Amino acid sequence: MNHDGWFDLPLTTIAGSLRGSAHVKTGEGGVTPSHFTSWATDRVMSPVFTVVASAAGGARIELATDARRIRIDYSAQRTTYGPAAPRAPFAAVSDGVVWSLGEIEPEVGSTLFIDEHDQVSRVDGPGGQVLLERPSGATSSIVDICLPLDAAIVIHGLAADAPVAARPEADRVRWLHHGSSISQGGHLRNPLHPWPVQVARRLDIALTNASLPGNSLLDPCVVEELAGIDADVVSLEIGINVANWDSHISRTFVPAVHNLLDQFRLRQPNTPLIVISPLFCPTYENRGGVIQMDESGSFHPVPNARDDALSLTDIRGLLASVIASRSDDLIFSIDGRELLGPDEEPTLTDGLHPDLIGTTLIADRFAELASGPDGALSELFGTDRDR
Repeated sequence: MNHDGWFDLPLTTIAGSLRGSAHVKTGEGGVTPSHFTSWATDRVMSPVFTVVASAAGGARIELATDARRIRIDYSAQRTTYGPAAPRAPFAAVSDGVVWSLGEIEPEVGSTLFIDEHDQVSRVDGPGGQVLLERPSGATSSIVDICLPLDAAIVIHGLAADAPVAARPEADRVRWLHHGSSISQGGHLRNPLHPWPVQVARRLDIALTNASLPGNSLLDPCVVEELAGIDADVVSLEIGINVANWDSHISRTFVPAVHNLLDQFRLRQPNTPLIVISPLFCPTYENRGGVIQMDESGSFHPVPNARDDALSLTDIRGLLASVIASRSDDLIFSIDGRELLGPDEEPTLTDGLHPDLIGTTLIADRFAELASGPDGALSELFGTDRDR
């Protein structure tokens, strides 16, 4: 117990309680969870990518405590295309009961402001502190604190108003997922809302959501680090960023997908891989091109897109051809339109990102595939599967 009557958790214990983060770095100043290392970010050479890849959306601190209040001292880095950094809360939950959210204040931490010409300016602010308070209905001593989705976080301290300890890691199926912002869910703000998080909580599986909003482009350095994350099952949502960055033509996309699958097979020869083709997005179904945002906040491709820019229809066909050519019984595929199809277009409030209703539909449908009695993937996510 410290001088103000709170119980401090040592940094080494905080590091040991972090789950769902591919990497955890502990130094004198704090604990830094991330999904990708500086080795990868140095090879992309983009300050925006560095912040995006240094975040650990989906990571959580798993504690055992009867505390009514928990406070976290932290520093943060965020990116924004708007005049102010977006809302980015911490969320605590006990047996499904959500505590109060602890938001990063707009002035806290470092923010990279990106203008319409993709020029980046940086404003630095102080560190912050959040206070999470248990509601009356949350009686369980099992507490998960989910880290903000849209921020690279350094945890400088954690204290509670009752004894607190790291919870032993449970023996659960380890699920690695990689995708775009649709999977990362930063536009939803609440770290409990992204569809992979919803699925993992329902099925009680251990998720590492190493998605890269706006940057899921099959970069070789990203692929190499993803393939090095041990997992029992891997899912890969591929395509929307390829279309809206116009980052590949068919000549380069096909070998890039093969390389992704090859790298996993080199490191994890027996791990099931689930390839999810693009979900429905009317803007890009039949055309590709670099994305731009209009004054209403909706997304569109630039009007002068190249004739050979890949559309989502093109990408789905190429992915199917790659998978068929490999004769690998442990590679499975999902047509993304089975998760979110044309009927759900109204949920795409900006023309690209599904709102919470659409995101929950994706979670419902993936969970049914992963756990339902007739689910095509239920054996892969079953807790009785040999590991």
